[in-house]
Amino acid sequence: MNKYTQVDNTLTSVVDPRCYTVNTRCSEALIAAIHEVQDAFMEKFGDDVFCPRGAELHATLLNWLDPFIEYEQDKVQLFQHVRDSWESITRAVLEGFGPVKVRFDTLEYRGNTICLEGFDDGTFAAMRAALASKNFLPAANTRPPTDIHVTILTFRRALDEQAVLEILGQQRCKMEEVVDRFRLVYSPKARLQDHVQIGEFELGNFGQWVGYVAI
Repeated sequence: MNKYTQVDNTLTSVVDPRCYTVNTRCSEALIAAIHEVQDAFMEKFGDDVFCPRGAELHATLLNWLDPFIEYEQDKVQLFQHVRDSWESITRAVLEGFGPVKVRFDTLEYRGNTICLEGFDDGTFAAMRAALASKNFLPAANTRPPTDIHVTILTFRRALDEQAVLEILGQQRCKMEEVVDRFRLVYSPKARLQDHVQIGEFELGNFGQWVGYVAI
């Protein structure tokens, strides 16, 4: 009996998809490498897969205001009210960390998505823990990720799982990134579509935007 992928319901959800999030910017080299993987799937499945492109590709540190959660106050109004305070807290925490090397080398099928997994020395987890200890984000928020990953595609409809895994097994995507800052991003749609960068937070106040080494 054939197994099928799960559908990414966030793309069609009627619940408010807007979010304010803190995430990485992928290097142009990593974006190009991810595009090659995406192209292999789009050649086979066309519009049945959704592929974030360019600056939409990211690894989330944590969300300030989650997508698909309705708060007691409108998200934009809430953000305007808390922005100065939350920026100050986030900046103070992240300036206590230096640049971090992240090795992206594992493509992983997760049912309704395919992700590129990254691995560091534990700094991402430490940053998330330090931010959580400040207890400034809404209690309604979901917990931040426990790993480092870039979502490279999701499924608009259920596809034959074996066909997906066959293509996945033929792909390679390996890159070491040096992350020295995070973006503060507002997105009006799911999966960071039509997003705008509205701020940034440097790590340790030194270094380049993002370095990379092919591995």
